[in-house]
Amino acid sequence: MNTHFFNKCFLQEVVLIENQWKSGTAAIFMTLAVLGAITLPQFTNATALAQTPSVQPQCTEADIKQHIQQLNKGESTDIKLLVACDSKAVPALIKALDENKDENFNIITIAVLGDIGASAAPAVPVLNGLLKDTRQNIPIVVVYALGQIIGKDAVKPLIQALKDKNEDVRSSAANALGQIGKDAVPALIIALKDPDSNIRAGAANALGQIGANAKDAVPYLNTARIDRNGKVRSAITNALKEIKIAMNAVEDVKRYNSRLNLVCRGFPLPGEPQTHCQHSYTLREETVLYLKKKPPVMCKNPVIKAVLRWKCS
Repeated sequence: MNTHFFNKCFLQEVVLIENQWKSGTAAIFMTLAVLGAITLPQFTNATALAQTPSVQPQCTEADIKQHIQQLNKGESTDIKLLVACDSKAVPALIKALDENKDENFNIITIAVLGDIGASAAPAVPVLNGLLKDTRQNIPIVVVYALGQIIGKDAVKPLIQALKDKNEDVRSSAANALGQIGKDAVPALIIALKDPDSNIRAGAANALGQIGANAKDAVPYLNTARIDRNGKVRSAITNALKEIKIAMNAVEDVKRYNSRLNLVCRGFPLPGEPQTHCQHSYTLREETVLYLKKKPPVMCKNPVIKAVLRWKCS
């Protein structure tokens, strides 16, 4: 496979997979397996590798408490172990948020809850309350965490965060809604008619980030193109472009995989040498690694970047 072809497919794979990334690493490898990009043994090994922490966690109450007490040091080992403890660590993390009001500690604790993901759902009410925190960096991390935790409970407060006076909060909220993906689309369509122009613009930005999974919003975006606010009109135009690009990329990748599957099953096609088969897994592996390393939007904030060194480097 020549370099130009590889790079083109790589970028298309980024568009296709990025909207699915927050479903979890295992879900991505399942998607790739369904597409025929990797064999079942490869899928099993990759999933096991993704889920295996470098240190096996001890998730007793005492161990969790000890790791939480060390969070201000920002050591990745304590953070990874708390994330690996999953739902067992959530009650103690919620309690720590209530008891310790140090800003750096709160930023790290909230980010850890976000990295735990769906199992941290009991923390959603607490995080919703912190969206109104007067410390300007806290709401930015909160919207990141809510986006990671994912679920319908997170959509409503994130949409309200689109009208926050802090531009970083608005940007992170749009990013988080975009990462939630298809589940956020109905609420974002409604938000396109919100009286607040920041919410309308943020909703359009989020729909653009969702990409192909936001295709149901296209008629509503087209209707909203006459918005009286220039910033909103610009966001809508960009969203329509992003959705179109993503939808085209999905179709291109589907066609590519259909041809590749035929070649790899012994039915060579003109211009499709069988050597492509050996590149197929590498292409998707590189794409997944790229997305995994891509820092969250909140890392553009210098304070957060300094505190969350393990995540923003």
